[in-house]
Amino acid sequence: ELDIVSIPITSDIVIHKYIRLYTQYSSVNEGSGIHVNTIIGEVTTQGYSAAEIKNSINTLSNEGLIYSTIDENHFQYAE
Repeated sequence: ELDIVSIPITSDIVIHKYIRLYTQYSSVNEGSGIHVNTIIGEVTTQGYSAAEIKNSINTLSNEGLIYSTIDENHFQYAE
């Protein structure tokens, strides 16, 4: 039996969900993705450092869950 309460919520999970929601529901997005500084500004409010967030972005990108768009600072959710 899996105890969901004991599964830690990592910055990878938080960032992935944030990028996914942002890119799916933002009319401003228009395919350009979300800037790293916007992600940092939102996710640091949940207790993660900028370094943790950047590491998570790299991990998610390497795993193919997000990808860079117009430059190396904008990311989109990979559907």
